Amino acid sequence: MLKSLTLQNFKSFVSQKIDFKPLTILSGINCSGKSSVIEAISLLYDKSLASARGMRLNDGSMDLKRIKSFLSRDQFYCISADWNENINKLKVSLSDSNANVSFSGVRFNENDLQLLLASRIGPQDSYQMNLNSDVPYLDRLGESVFDYIEKMNGKPEKFPVQPKLKRNEQVSFKDNVSEWLKIISPNSDLAYELSKDRLNAFVTYGGVPARESGFGLSFTIPVIAALLDPTKNTLIIENSE
Repeated sequence: MLKSLTLQNFKSFVSQKIDFKPLTILSGINCSGKSSVIEAISLLYDKSLASARGMRLNDGSMDLKRIKSFLSRDQFYCISADWNENINKLKVSLSDSNANVSFSGVRFNENDLQLLLASRIGPQDSYQMNLNSDVPYLDRLGESVFDYIEKMNGKPEKFPVQPKLKRNEQVSFKDNVSEWLKIISPNSDLAYELSKDRLNAFVTYGGVPARESGFGLSFTIPVIAALLDPTKNTLIIENSE
C-alpha cells in the first residue's frame, strides 16, 4: 500500500509530503495539483518497472522538453514514496544537453498499482479482445476492460461477491460486475457477445447498445472491475468533473 509521497521541485510542488490512508480522496479546483500527484506516482511506478526489466530509465518519455515542464525551480526534481514499508525514490536532474535519471529502492511488480485515468474511453460500438494472451490486463484508459472481464471469469482469485449472488456457488466475474453496476444504476444489466472470431465484444446495458447508453456506464465499468480484482495492492482512479 502507498503510505506517503514526497515531491521536491515537481511542477507546482516545491517541497510537499502527502500522506495516504486506505481510502484517500484528492479534491480541489483546477490547477491545484491533483493530476500532478497522480502523474508523479505513475512516473515512479513506471520507472521502477523499467529498472526491474533492465530497460533504460532515460527513454523517449523523459525528453528534455518534458522534463523542463515538470520543474518548479532548480535543475532537478525528486519523487519519493513510502510503499509497503519501503522507500522508493526517482531523481531526475537536468544539464544543458541531457537528463540524468536514477531510481533507488525495492522494485515494484505489476500488481502493486492499477491506475485509471480521467481520459478513459467512452462508449464504443464494440471493444477489442486480445487473443494473444491469457493474462487479464486492464489498461489505464479502460479500453481492455471487457477482454479483462472475460479473462477474469476463469481465474480462481476470490473477488468480493455482491450479496445477492452469494447463494450461487458458480459466480462469474462478469455476473459480479453486472450486479455491482445495478447498485449504482438500476436496470442497467451488463451483457456482451463475442464476435465469431472472438476479436470484438458487443456490449449492451439493459438491452441498449453501449454507444446509446451514455458515458457514465462506460466510465464506471473499469472502476468496478478494478475494485473487484483482489490481486491489486493500490488502485488510483482519476475522474473528470
